[in-house]
Amino acid sequence: LFALDGVAMLPRLRGMFAFAIWDRNARTLTLARDRFGIKPLYYRDSGGQFDFASSAKALQGTHSQDSLDPVAQVGFLVWGSVPEGRTLYANVREVPAGHFLTLPELGPMQLKPWGTVQQLVSEAEQNPFRGARHDAVAACAAAIRDSVAAHTVADVRVGVFLSAGIDSTMIAAALPAQSSALAVTLGFDTQQGTGADEVPVAADVARMLELEHHTRRIGFTDFRSCRTDILSAMDQPTIDGINSWFVSRAATQEGLKMALSGLGGDEIFGSYPSFAQVPRMVRAAGPLRGLPILGRLVRSALARPVAALSSPKYAGLLEYGGTYGGAYLLRRALFMPWELQQLLPREAVEEGLLGLGLPESLDRLLVGIQHPENRVAMLPGATLPALGQV
Repeated sequence: LFALDGVAMLPRLRGMFAFAIWDRNARTLTLARDRFGIKPLYYRDSGGQFDFASSAKALQGTHSQDSLDPVAQVGFLVWGSVPEGRTLYANVREVPAGHFLTLPELGPMQLKPWGTVQQLVSEAEQNPFRGARHDAVAACAAAIRDSVAAHTVADVRVGVFLSAGIDSTMIAAALPAQSSALAVTLGFDTQQGTGADEVPVAADVARMLELEHHTRRIGFTDFRSCRTDILSAMDQPTIDGINSWFVSRAATQEGLKMALSGLGGDEIFGSYPSFAQVPRMVRAAGPLRGLPILGRLVRSALARPVAALSSPKYAGLLEYGGTYGGAYLLRRALFMPWELQQLLPREAVEEGLLGLGLPESLDRLLVGIQHPENRVAMLPGATLPALGQV
């Protein structure tokens, strides 16, 4: 297909992919990644040598003196993951989701978008579904079943990571009737017996769907004993990777070789509280968004006393709450920009914040998107685009 159409083939590909193709006729290397960036793809341009791999560690393993990327460091402290397009190391980069990279044998490298999620959502808003609500639900259900069926083609038993969330529950319910899938649920000792424990709901779902269901509970001892293994397996730092590691280990212990995950489903179906909270915050603080200087003064004056009594984020409501990017930062950030100098050197914080461009870089993701829930869906911190690429 590439020989026939070149990069014009990319919109025709289904599902997740990351690949490299060397065109012997054009003497050009092409790297490409799927719209959602599910498959990883990294590269390192050292001038006379160009390396690429599906692991960032593979590219910096022999370069232990590489400098750390301040943008990646600050991004991790803000979002809990390294911003897309970056890695922890300054000389290793990531092909962003929905992008392709071309490198001629004798010429400059080019990195271009071929189809972003923002583009898809914007086009969908401009061409909404015209049928009745039940027709829309039926069409959505058919698409989910079709996708799940395609992902369950395997010569081994299929697993499902089943939580109490909408995403994994839909995937489990959409499994083909003849499926013998095994559902695996992760529980935490500290949550057992509380409303935060997902195990009871997951067990009810598995029972209703007549799925074999295995639960593994994790406690402090597990975290302590597995800490070295987790960090060793983690290609890039992420606070969410720990859950994935434990549930993947549980699946392996059950003999599973592959499993379906609901990763990304929450953004599509709006099941987090932030989908309602962020628009509400924007409506409340929106009238004051034209007073940025006042907002900064209020935040500077109140940051210390507010932090001593409650979350330091409350001090930034006037400064950040009036836009979707700012409100989302208040809702989802681990640390706010003014807290970072307690964790990193001043120079690294300044360079990192300049590179991230918060919260303006978040608002740029919303160009052409109007619906409040769709706007929030475009703002997960882990999927910030590389600057200049969108």
